Amino acid sequence: MKKIMFILLFFSAALSFALDCSVCGRKIRGNYIKDNKNNAFCSKKCFATTVPKCEYCKKPCTKGAFTFFKKYYCSKKCLNQVARCQSCSQSTTKLRIIINQDGTKIMLCRNCANQPKCYFCVLPYRTQQLNDGRWICFNCRKTAVTDPAAVQKHFKNVRNLLHKLFGFDPNHKIELHILTLPQLEKESKSLYRIQGGGRMALMRYEYEIQEKSNFHGKKTRKLTKQRCRMFVLSHTPLDLLKDAIAHELTHDYLRHNAGNISDLKIEEGFAEAIAAKYNDAVKKSHLNKRKQNNPDEVYGGGYRTMSKMLKERGFAQTMKYIKSRAKPIL
Repeated sequence: MKKIMFILLFFSAALSFALDCSVCGRKIRGNYIKDNKNNAFCSKKCFATTVPKCEYCKKPCTKGAFTFFKKYYCSKKCLNQVARCQSCSQSTTKLRIIINQDGTKIMLCRNCANQPKCYFCVLPYRTQQLNDGRWICFNCRKTAVTDPAAVQKHFKNVRNLLHKLFGFDPNHKIELHILTLPQLEKESKSLYRIQGGGRMALMRYEYEIQEKSNFHGKKTRKLTKQRCRMFVLSHTPLDLLKDAIAHELTHDYLRHNAGNISDLKIEEGFAEAIAAKYNDAVKKSHLNKRKQNNPDEVYGGGYRTMSKMLKERGFAQTMKYIKSRAKPIL
């Protein structure tokens, strides 16, 4: 916090001497105001137009101002209305602005800023610990989906919309499992570890290849015992849940329509790009900021590359490129 004073000097001009007001340009005769920059004003009203307005009460800061995070406040009373921790409501100018990946900003005092961070938004905002060890903040808790039937409903809705947008198969069987964090970590232990973020879902495609030889010795190969399973994390906030489901359904689509893709940046980046298109379709584009700002080379870097390709080439040509980099299962 810093206090700024606007110095005013009051003068009286001689009748034979006239000044021009620095604001309205009117000739000044008699009493006038002068600031510390040697500007003359015919009235307090004109002077008030040259000083910043208070961020809280919106009145001109004619008697000086307090600056706080590059904004002006005309008095300590106004400053104290905004200089409060958004978690504990304590009034203090020793606040920290914390910004998460989607651009959400929050002002916290030092004590609250050092509290455990939310698993989902990474903000230490009034967090509460869940039974599986995760911490979840007040805002994420408000939309966390806890009912398994609700998760099934959202899964079906996301799947139907991706069918309309990109032709994803909405009918083949996908098992949906809702897991705690330790259970999800156990399922994903062999997968790439996401840098700077927590996993919310994953997709598994399992199968066996059966080979047969006919009378002439010609071999045929056939996929058998195919099993598609999606695992989602319990208590995930609704918008992030749908985003994660769209991401994992893209993995399912790639496995059935392209094959095995060894380049993780292509696969994860494309899954993130399709999830972003889903977010755009349901008017949740703000969620894509966290993808764009993600420092992870595979998820963030892959998203930026594949999102650009999808925009420039379209879905069909992007899929053609992916298939050229994939190995067919059969």
